[in-house]
Amino acid sequence: MNVRKSVIPESLISRAVPGGRQVVVASFVYTDENRKRAWLVKRIEPGDDGAAKKFNPHRFLGIGAHDAAPNGFAKKPRLDGHIMPLYRLPTLLLEAQNNGTAYLVEGEGKAKKLRAAFQRAGIIVAVTTPAFGAQNHRHFDPHVVQFAGLAEVIVLADSSDKAGRPAAERRSQLIADAHPLINVKVVDLFPDRDDDSDIADWLKDHDVRELRALVDAAPRVIGRAITETVHTLGPMRSSEAQLWPEFKELSDVINPAPRMSGKLVPEPLRAWCVDTTERMNVNLEMVAVPAIVVAGTLLGRSIGIRPKRHDDEWLVVPNLWGGIVAPPATMKSPAIAAVVRHLRDIEARYRDEHENAMSIHETMKADLNAEIEELQGADRREKRRELDELTRRPPVCRRISTSDTTPEKLGDLLQYNPRGLLLIRDELMGWLASFDRAGHEGERQLYLEAWNGNGGYAVDRMGRGSIYIPALCVSVLGGIQPSKLAAYVREAHGDDPGNNGADGLLQRFQLLVWPDEQPEFVNVDRRSDEEARARAFAAFDRLEQFDSTQIGAIRDD
Repeated sequence: MNVRKSVIPESLISRAVPGGRQVVVASFVYTDENRKRAWLVKRIEPGDDGAAKKFNPHRFLGIGAHDAAPNGFAKKPRLDGHIMPLYRLPTLLLEAQNNGTAYLVEGEGKAKKLRAAFQRAGIIVAVTTPAFGAQNHRHFDPHVVQFAGLAEVIVLADSSDKAGRPAAERRSQLIADAHPLINVKVVDLFPDRDDDSDIADWLKDHDVRELRALVDAAPRVIGRAITETVHTLGPMRSSEAQLWPEFKELSDVINPAPRMSGKLVPEPLRAWCVDTTERMNVNLEMVAVPAIVVAGTLLGRSIGIRPKRHDDEWLVVPNLWGGIVAPPATMKSPAIAAVVRHLRDIEARYRDEHENAMSIHETMKADLNAEIEELQGADRREKRRELDELTRRPPVCRRISTSDTTPEKLGDLLQYNPRGLLLIRDELMGWLASFDRAGHEGERQLYLEAWNGNGGYAVDRMGRGSIYIPALCVSVLGGIQPSKLAAYVREAHGDDPGNNGADGLLQRFQLLVWPDEQPEFVNVDRRSDEEARARAFAAFDRLEQFDSTQIGAIRDD
């Protein structure tokens, strides 16, 4: 929940405290990862004992709870040992999925200003602050959910030797100690000043792209666990050194990964894939892999093969997971978008068909209502049953793909799309990181099952009842940066029995490609090969309308 001071209801804000000496100048609502209200923090000026300000935390107890104000927050400010979430936590979790980076500043107002500056530059990035600014670091917990899945945390220090810089250093060290794989950095915006200047002051004369340059130049904060390990190893004794052979220079020659041959691309798609890669100046696999995944999705559960002649229990459906591993700005997203373009056209046709079906549906309901008005007795009751049955079964819009969905909604979609669905993620890191969030552990198992594509799945939730998915089949397609993939590769090969990453999720990406290098840039400015594109899209259409019985496939009972 992104709560702004201007939209907090008056019922949540007390403008003054008894006595008239101190005034509440701002109030901020903190929510947990489930978007539920958790705390109301009031900034009061002046503070106690001559301080410029103080912060009062009021825990949300619930409307009507004992010792709660009418708004549900505790009447008296107290922490009672609780750890507060970061500011704007639900939005933070979503924004962090975009590029895996989060900025920590001192104060809610500064967080809003920095986030607004990024938005003006067209950049989506997570910006937050710990509660109470630099005044109290004891209630900051680096292990909580808000840091799960992040690749980079940038702590911006205020220019104060008394509070700002020490607080930034403490928090960055805590995060680095708790998460050794996260790239933690501290950026001192005013290294030569001690006047409480902050990011809001810095933005008056600079922009966020200059900020990124400072981040890139800042050293990484190393976790104590890594430092202690290096210290424990200690220097090598001379007797040990004699056991080693003479050092040799490492060769800087790395055998290049072979490039994908056009012969590996299905013939109806080949000319279009080659034409697209030439115009985009990318490797062939960056277009061919999405094209093959899309082809498998369109077939889905409409057909399967039994690899053994007599074994009738081993069935494989053409459900594929594909990904493109490449650094930023290497055309991963445009390559995927060029392939899924025709899926969007097909789904647009589905929406038109659904709109027409809904129009007919409403007309039929209106006709039945008119008939009911003219009838009496048993005939009227019979028409009423027809109307009730028609109302319970409205037309459903067919789907092929989704970009973001909950397990419950995925179950709803698959009930009406038994061939399966394609999950398209511009950045796969956000999807993988979502499995590490508290309360989402079951989603990982859901997708592990969905890869098989030939079984059912039951989802049971309080408040929503039970949903049974008779045909659980989900394809996955997206891009990911090499640095962000590294942690998941290490997890996938871990031997720790408690390591959830070694469950085969990453190995399910049958078509995961990492081009060794991008082709030398050539400015190709020509129209697309319309004939090749039409042939490829026609192949997609045939797969979408495919009926396995027409080729003699045996339908299971």
